[in-house]
Amino acid sequence: MLRVVAHRRLWYAISGVCIGASIIAVGIWRLNLGIDFTGGTLIELAFADARPAPSVIRERVESAGATRVLVQPAGERNAIIRTALMTSEVRAAVVRAFAGQAVGQRFESIGPTIGRELARKTVTGVILALVLIVAYVGWMFRRAGKEISSLAYGAVTLASMAHTVIIPIGVFAVLGATLGVEIDAPFIAALLTILGYSINDTIIILDRIRENVSGNRRAEAFADVVERSVRQSFTRSLNTGLATLAALLAIVLFGGASVRFFALAIMIGIAIGTYSSIFIAAPLLVTWYERKHRTA
Repeated sequence: MLRVVAHRRLWYAISGVCIGASIIAVGIWRLNLGIDFTGGTLIELAFADARPAPSVIRERVESAGATRVLVQPAGERNAIIRTALMTSEVRAAVVRAFAGQAVGQRFESIGPTIGRELARKTVTGVILALVLIVAYVGWMFRRAGKEISSLAYGAVTLASMAHTVIIPIGVFAVLGATLGVEIDAPFIAALLTILGYSINDTIIILDRIRENVSGNRRAEAFADVVERSVRQSFTRSLNTGLATLAALLAIVLFGGASVRFFALAIMIGIAIGTYSSIFIAAPLLVTWYERKHRTA
């Protein structure tokens, strides 16, 4: 059977390569921020008859002079159109392009200042979520025992979550450079969803480790206790991850364009989260323990 703790240097190396590649991708291509963060215009059209294909709607809007056009179907006959910030002339041209076929139900403009403020609040919110999660883990494991402190559990959880979030961001930096995929509000929601899944999976494994360490009556080595704990949780974590990935894969393959990349972001994050909970969090706890007792 695969020994997780014994081969932890291999898992660290794989993670290091993936994280390094993600950071390099973001550094080279940056993130292709959508209008939620850069500012832009939103128009919702209600079609009297059958709604044209999103590609047809996009071509008409672009021919009217709009740029960075993103079309999202809504309901049976509506369409939400997001573009770079429109002038009044371009807006009028877009309305004329659908005259007699659709009526505008909503028109919103987000200025660059508001977009930057939203980006700042998003970063603040994600950081706050990470801090609160680590604080919660530290409180939950406050009575972990003498072998290893609650601080170690919190630090390991933070490292696991950072690993889970950085890699999807790097993948979407590549997708933005190659396919024009934008980072928007749904992507941030996907990251927060990934964090929730990752923390749940990680806590289950760490809690099993805590229980086994507290009930260790055979003077078993700490690394062996962690290995046994991971094996006890391995099947459950893997099966849960695979079942979730199967459902998300169906959305990516057969879902509409409006949810495809949202589902893809969650799919990547859950795959990485399952890996990090098993192959990163538990081995890091052993590494922390060994360094602490080596210097003691």
